[in-house]
Amino acid sequence: MNDPADTPYLHSLMSKGASLNNYHGVYHPSDENYLAIAGGDTYANGAVYWPNISDPGKNLGDTIEAKGKTWKAYEQGMGSPCNLTTANDSYYEPDDAPFINYTDVSGNAARCKAHLFDTTQLTTDLASAATTPNFAWIAADDYYDGEASGNGSATSLKTQDGWLQKTLNPILASPAWTTQKSLLIVTWDESSGEADNHIATIVLGSQGTVPAGTTSSTRYDHYSTARTIEAALGLPGITANDTYATPLNDAFVPVATPPSTLTTTTPSVSNGASVTFQYATGSATASSTNWIGIYPAGVTPGSQASTTWQYAPGTSGSLTFQTSSLKGAGNYAVWYLANDGYAALAGPLTLTVN
Repeated sequence: MNDPADTPYLHSLMSKGASLNNYHGVYHPSDENYLAIAGGDTYANGAVYWPNISDPGKNLGDTIEAKGKTWKAYEQGMGSPCNLTTANDSYYEPDDAPFINYTDVSGNAARCKAHLFDTTQLTTDLASAATTPNFAWIAADDYYDGEASGNGSATSLKTQDGWLQKTLNPILASPAWTTQKSLLIVTWDESSGEADNHIATIVLGSQGTVPAGTTSSTRYDHYSTARTIEAALGLPGITANDTYATPLNDAFVPVATPPSTLTTTTPSVSNGASVTFQYATGSATASSTNWIGIYPAGVTPGSQASTTWQYAPGTSGSLTFQTSSLKGAGNYAVWYLANDGYAALAGPLTLTVN
């Protein structure tokens, strides 16, 4: 997700919520990561896929219903409720949501049809807070989740970003979001190339529940997400994994950090000369993907691409830019921005090129 040009919507979410920079999946392949959230365990030994996963037993659906609350899983391409088959020309897979692995759901036709839906049903359910379930699992198909569209390529990232925008904007505008406290967790199942299964995760909350533009370096994983869901809905834990996991606390109470700074000793330079900027931030907001971008004067980061940019890793450092990469003489706004996104750590600093 490093290039904001490929995932502008995702980066806009980072500026509105909390980015968890040290979040990890718990297993390979993907299905078991879904189960970790939905049931507190991977229930597998080795690369086991649906429908060969042994029935894991109790799941979030069970504990939610026992609490008298409602839940649904929305899967892109499912078509009719509880569709367990995949058409040859479809990227839909029944295991895009974990609940199909639980026989108390998949083995009960009436219950399955009451809880597993195509994502098109979400539009209807979002019409009022009363018809929106207390818990919703929302999953893209195997093309729009990035797998079949390029598995991490620029095309894949743009495909995922477009799906997220189309799917999440109606949620953020819905009565359930705007009239009550709601929580949105955007995460992936697993990483494809990192040994520690490091994945991007963003948390947004309505009514000020999640401060905007914050970051956390605390280590979290899918069991942490399960614990957070359970705590939010007043549910008991399902296994020791989720019961004793650390919930996503930093999303709600960000660690205090000193102000970030962005300075230069040469705020006015000749066209073609170089200019150096010094930056500093606290350890809680330091990241290898913090960056400095130079924009035309008056342009807000995120509204259009920067003219030039560089990563600003660590708690402090300096970066040198060549003004030949800018668009000639004039005034520019220099911003120090967080974690591949548009949340400002410092700036704007005015740079004049003569």
